[in-house]
Amino acid sequence: MNEFEDFLLKYGIKLTEKQRGQLDIFEKALIEKNAVMNLVSKKDEKLLRSRHFLDSLAAVPVLEKHIRPGDRIADCGSGAGFPGIPLSAAFQENFFDLFDSLNKRCVFLNEAATAAGLVNVKATQKRLGEGRPEAIYSFVTERAMGHLETVTPLCARLLKPGGYFLAWQSAAQVESVRPEVDSAVRKAHLSRAGRYSYRLPGEENDRYILIFVKI
Repeated sequence: MNEFEDFLLKYGIKLTEKQRGQLDIFEKALIEKNAVMNLVSKKDEKLLRSRHFLDSLAAVPVLEKHIRPGDRIADCGSGAGFPGIPLSAAFQENFFDLFDSLNKRCVFLNEAATAAGLVNVKATQKRLGEGRPEAIYSFVTERAMGHLETVTPLCARLLKPGGYFLAWQSAAQVESVRPEVDSAVRKAHLSRAGRYSYRLPGEENDRYILIFVKI
């Protein structure tokens, strides 16, 4: 058993052969496009599975506790498609809107999703904070968009009441005292609902997904 399978087994993440195949297709498309577009660093190409895919799929146990068929998810600052694409493969009864500021990344994500047979995902060029927000989402995810105190209000405005905001954070970030984050959370009408810890293969420290709920 390899590191990828070990992680899935340890955290109770179940993927069908179809879902695994869809992730394989996306991984291949990403590596091919990365030759002409800077989606991930070259050194990360060999770590796509152990770092980016697993870091994204770490949210599966969190989502399984709350998600219902038909719930809509927004992935903010999708970049190369993480965590949105892996999660859309894991939750195919839910629709994922992937938002990114660069149109060429959105074009790639839509093409790759189509190639992988993921019909429950759409990437759209959008700068968060511009225009009137659509508070229609049951979940909003954010993995590496910027400082939490900055992105929190931008992500929260997309949530409907009772919706969940999931923010990926390092151990150092979680352990630090950040009054600016606490202030941003309050102003965004969010309440802390917990945190989920996990550890990626080869790493010495846990990573975290912070969970907030819209009041």
